[in-house]
Order: sequence, then structure tokens, then C-alpha cells
Amino acid sequence: MTTTPQSRRWGLRAAAVGLVAALGLGYGLPASADQLDDREHQLTTQIDTASASVDESTKRLDDALARLKSSQDELAAVQAALAATQDKVTAATATDARLADQLTSAQAALDAANAAVEASRLVIDGQRAAVGEIARDQVQQQHNLMGLAVLVQQGSTAELQTRIQLSTTMLGSTQAQLDRLHQLQTQLETAQEAQTRATAKVAADRAASVQSLAALTQLRATQADQQRTVAAAVAADQQAEASAKAEVAKNNQAYQDLTAERDKVSADIAARDTTAQPGAGNSLTASPATASSTPTGAVSSAPSAPSSASASPLPAASTAAPSPAAAPTPSPADTTAPATTIALWRPAKGTTWQWQLTGTVDLSVDAAVYDVDGFDVSKDTITKLHQQGRRAICYIDAGSYENWRSDAGTFPSKVLGSAMDGWPGERWLDVRQLDALKPIMEKRFQMCKDKGFDAIEADNVDGYSNKTGFPITSTQQIAYNRMLAALAHQRGLSIGLKNTPDLVGNLVNDFDFAVVEQCYEYGECAAFTPFIRQNKAVLHVEYNVPVTKFCATTKGLGFSSMLKKLDLGAWRQVCP
Repeated sequence: MTTTPQSRRWGLRAAAVGLVAALGLGYGLPASADQLDDREHQLTTQIDTASASVDESTKRLDDALARLKSSQDELAAVQAALAATQDKVTAATATDARLADQLTSAQAALDAANAAVEASRLVIDGQRAAVGEIARDQVQQQHNLMGLAVLVQQGSTAELQTRIQLSTTMLGSTQAQLDRLHQLQTQLETAQEAQTRATAKVAADRAASVQSLAALTQLRATQADQQRTVAAAVAADQQAEASAKAEVAKNNQAYQDLTAERDKVSADIAARDTTAQPGAGNSLTASPATASSTPTGAVSSAPSAPSSASASPLPAASTAAPSPAAAPTPSPADTTAPATTIALWRPAKGTTWQWQLTGTVDLSVDAAVYDVDGFDVSKDTITKLHQQGRRAICYIDAGSYENWRSDAGTFPSKVLGSAMDGWPGERWLDVRQLDALKPIMEKRFQMCKDKGFDAIEADNVDGYSNKTGFPITSTQQIAYNRMLAALAHQRGLSIGLKNTPDLVGNLVNDFDFAVVEQCYEYGECAAFTPFIRQNKAVLHVEYNVPVTKFCATTKGLGFSSMLKKLDLGAWRQVCP
């Protein structure tokens, strides 16, 4: 459960004391201390419960979004696989049709070969009959030879020669016919065997094609079933996301209603207390600031009651007054002066903004707040922004050394750590050495003040979670970040917490807004909702995710979201 900050509890107790004075002295209505303690406890419990409900419902929303993204990715993968399978089915169908045509042609050729072989058999049968005739002729020739022998004996030589020549011719013709017959038969049998093999191969290919097509068809059916199942899961996850968003909105509204009611009662009590005791000063505003509540130099206010100046874009409208809530005792880590009554401008949730750190500042962008480089942008540019009714945030690197800055020579070597990966010329700072870094940051913040800036964006204040070359702890990082907040507030400048989702719970009361990068991409957006619950802007950008994916979520959380390129030029795409 989210605990109520100490400053809030003391604010409630102060309001209760004021109520005793107003009701008891001004109206004569007695109220016991026990009753007021009970009321304070009830109000604190209700706010804590509402805050916990918001945190829990926001976490459920993040979980629902994660499940939805996972199911959508799974659906996309299934659809891609189904499309690939469909392509294979189409190709396999075409192949099967081609093989079917080939099989038809091969079968026709085989039928022709079989017919040719059958015809050759008929020829062979005819030739066999001819051979029989020849055999009979040979028998006749034998008789003729016997007759020739008689003729020879009788001396008829010429007739003998004629008969011998005729017999020889007949025998030669018969032998030639037999040779041609055997040659034709061999050719036909060879062709028949080749066609049989070709037909068998085509038939085997066709059978394999049919089997492959059947398997692909089955796979397509299975994938279609899987697609329907995953699509149903996506629909269920979308419904869960919608329900979670509605729950977050409901819990946020309940929290805001409770906070608004408490703030109104506190304001009424303060007014009655002033009426009942004219001329009495507000001793609470003179209490020293603590590192765990309102930063030193800032307007003391309850976490959920932002300055009224946040409603006006013009510098002249910064009229926030101190709240009666303040910490009762200074923090041991406090190293700054007592609180003052300098009014601060604080961007409220939903504030439109432009973030441009490179190139000539484009003053035509439709945004109420500009976040620009504190060194590179001139005072004239800030003046023009103010003339247009805009606010200006001064970008300053507070956690790393940049060798191109005009004050680079003022950093002692002992505070320079490891090089920042991917950022040439930059090195991490040893934020444990407050005494060494404080004067440098004071001059930087004063430069922002002198140029007319309204607020500061202190970058790279998460060294404790990076490889800086120093053993920086989260406690030491918190102390450094609170020092930065105090330096800004002493100069009448608000300050934004840059990233550091793990430290939001410790620093939300010290900082006036948040500047957040890629929280959707890395699933960290829920960590920054405490700023929204205090009506403090969360100025959010993504670099690698299209607006169609993150805007619905981050706008639902109340963030001021847009898509930027990594060079942080003038280009931007805001959430619709």
C-alpha cells in the first residue's frame, strides 16, 4: 500500500488544528481531540486506500497491455505462417496440375508404345508365316537340287545354273526380311521399356504431390483453427484492457475527488483560522524544508495541491501561495536555507509540450511548453516564447560531464567517471561529491534563471543504475537529486525528474513534473503515475514505437505524449 508522505500527514494535522480554532473559537462548536484524530485517520486511510487502488489497477492495466501485445504478436505470427502455408498450397496445387498433365501425356505415350509393340507382334507373326513359306521353299529347293543332280547327269548345265541362282536369291531375300524383323522388334521393346519407366516416374511424382498437397491442406486447416483461437484471445485481452483502463480512470477520479475535497476543506479551515485570529502569522511556512517533502526554496504545498500558476501559461500569472502543510522537522540530509515564499510555475498534467535540443528552435510548434538547451538557446528566444504565452524549460545535464560545454573546465578530475556508452565526449559524474558539484550546478541553474527560463530539466540523474565508474547507491543519488531540486526552487524555478522510475516514490514530492523517455517500450509507465495523481505533468516521448501503439495507453494515464526522433530536432508527432 502506498504510504502517505510525512508532509501530507502534518498538513492534515495542521488543518485539524485550524478546524479546532475555527469551530471552537469562531462558532462555539466543541470538537474533541479524539474526534479530530479519528477524522484525520479516516481521511488518511481513505487517501492511502485510493492511492493503493490506483497503483493496483494501473499494474493490472500494464499486465493487460502486456498480455494483449503478446497475443497480438502471436496472432501476427500465426497469420504469417498461415499465409506462407497458403502460398505453399497454391504452389503445390500448380505443381500437382502440371504433374497430372505430364502423367496424362506419359500415359498416352505408353499407350502408343504398347500399340506399336502390338503392331510389331502382328508383323512378327506375319514374318513367321513367311518363314514357314521359306522353309517349305527350302524343302522344294532340296527337291530341285535333286532334280539338278539328274540334270547334271544328263548334261543340262545351263538350266542347272538358272535354278541355282533363283534358289540363292530367294534364300537371301528371306534372310534380309528376318534381320529387319528382329531389328524392329528390338527397337519397339526398348521404346516400350523406356516409356514404362517414364510413366512410372511421373506416377510416383504425382503420388508424392498428392500426399504433399494433402499435408499442406491439413496444416492450413490446423493453422486456421489456431488463428481463430488466438483471435479470440486477442479479443478477450482487448476487453480486459478496456476494463482495466476503466478501472484506472475510476480509481484516479476517486483519488482526485478525495484530494480535492481535502484541499477545499484545508483552504476553508485556513481562511477561518485567519479570520478567528487576525494578524497571526502562518508559523508552518517558516518551518525548515526537508529532503523528504517539499524542496527548500519551493512553495510549500501538499503533494496533490499544485500551484494555481500551473493553470496559466504566462509568467506574470505565477501567483501560487504557500499551503499550510509543511514538514515538522528538518531532515538530517537538509543542507539548504529555510523555505521562502517564491511562487513556482508547475506544468499540470496534460500540458502540451515541444522538446527540441538541436537546430534552430522552431517557434511555430503548437505547444504550451518548450524544453530547449539551456546553453545554446538565447535569452531573446526565451523572451519570444514568453511573448507568445509559452513557458520554457532549461535542459541541463546534471549527471554527466560534456567536454564541449563552456564550463567544462570547472569540473575537477576527481568527479569524472566512465565514458557514457554511445555519447562521445560525455562522462558520468560522481554525484556523491555534493560539495564539488553544487557550485557548478548553482551557476548552471542561475544561467537558466538569468535567461528567463521557468523550469529545469536535469538530465542523467540515474547514475546509480548505470556503469559510472563509481559505487553510487540509490540513497546517494536521491540526496544529489534533492540538492538539484533545492537549487532550482531557491531560484524560483520548477524542476522535472528525468526518467529514474525506481526513485519516483522517493522524489515525487521534491520534483514538480517528470520528463520520461521510452516508458512504453520498456514497460515503466505505471511508475510515473504518482506525478499524475498530484496533477504534475508527465512529459513523455517514445522513439521506436509508433503513436498508434502507445498513445491510447499513455494518454489514458494522463501523460503528455509524443513521438520524437533521436536527434531531438523540431520534428515531432503528438498523440491524436
